Amino acid sequence: WTVSNPSGGKPMYTITHGNGLFVAAGVGVVYTSPDGVTWTSVVLGSTSTFYASSYGAGKFVIAGSAYALFTSVDGVTWTAAGTGIPALQGYSALYRLAYGAGRFVLTDVGGNMYTSIDGNQWTPGPNGSLVRSLVYGPTVGFVGVGERLAVVHDARRAGVDEACDAVLLAAGEQRAGADDVGLEEAPIGSPDTDLRGGMEDGLDPGAG
Repeated sequence: WTVSNPSGGKPMYTITHGNGLFVAAGVGVVYTSPDGVTWTSVVLGSTSTFYASSYGAGKFVIAGSAYALFTSVDGVTWTAAGTGIPALQGYSALYRLAYGAGRFVLTDVGGNMYTSIDGNQWTPGPNGSLVRSLVYGPTVGFVGVGERLAVVHDARRAGVDEACDAVLLAAGEQRAGADDVGLEEAPIGSPDTDLRGGMEDGLDPGAG
């Protein structure tokens, strides 16, 4: 490993790669790199802390505190987006993001979920509990994990529109009917533990 510190000590919470470019973001900062070693600062015009990033549909998407969400096709010029995501009262942040099967799936620290085809227009999904990490595998589908439970959304057996329901089932409250949306539950430790750790435990939401 080669150590690099482009942010001058500011915490960095998320990184993604697409179209030959790495994009990393954190506390009010965004950096790009073609090789993961040499980094260039990007002027974004936002003081938000970014916890989530992904590349898909020909663009980068980053999301974070105060429901800030930006898209970019080149990692240099960024546009505020997030139409369809309601502004909630009190502290909340967009938290985890993944792209697969032609769709972005986005979660926040309150357990709300959203989907988007283009990264600009978002459709609210159901509400559940905190998902600490979210990823898409082409042969399996979306996989979300929390404290002690992983859940798989099998894109081969169910439409991608059910991805929100699939990941939320990991929280425990909505497990009934899991087979209806093509799920396989994978217990890690106690299957009765939900995913609410995060904010309720006083943890930094970027620590996942």
